[in-house]
Amino acid sequence: MDITTFRDRRPAFSTVVLVIASAGDEFAIIENLFADCGWPRLATSSIQEGIRLIHDNSPQLVICDDKMEDGDWNVILDVTIKERNPPYLIVASRLADDRLWAEVLNRGGYDLLAKPYEPSEVIRVVGTARARLASAALSPTTPTAVRVGSSGWTSSSVLEPPVLSDGR
Repeated sequence: MDITTFRDRRPAFSTVVLVIASAGDEFAIIENLFADCGWPRLATSSIQEGIRLIHDNSPQLVICDDKMEDGDWNVILDVTIKERNPPYLIVASRLADDRLWAEVLNRGGYDLLAKPYEPSEVIRVVGTARARLASAALSPTTPTAVRVGSSGWTSSSVLEPPVLSDGR
């Protein structure tokens, strides 16, 4: 297990990223990108160790290879959705096609990265996820879309008063 933390260039919001991937040249690309961007990260090459790191460290993002020796991304997704604050799951695969992308999204994953990694795509996907997390963390309310029974009211936030469906 390799755990290294880099100074985040955005001190107002720090995102810890867990990378669960096979060791090799592609893993080195992720390591170098995260170091260059100053993103704190945890790393392992085992699904089981990844599960432990999720429980012990509560990362906000998880990047996981689609298939590992001791399991696959579905195992990690099943663990993350049970967390109090579930992290976004980004699946990495050599077989990144529309079918897998749809499966990842439909099961509750955040996105799919194609391997071999294209550095600009990794930065775009992880950067977008970090921005969404930062926005949610700084938001004073929890957005919802609620329509209650036949009363005809909706609310855009749990902390805002209801709005009648006719706009009042």
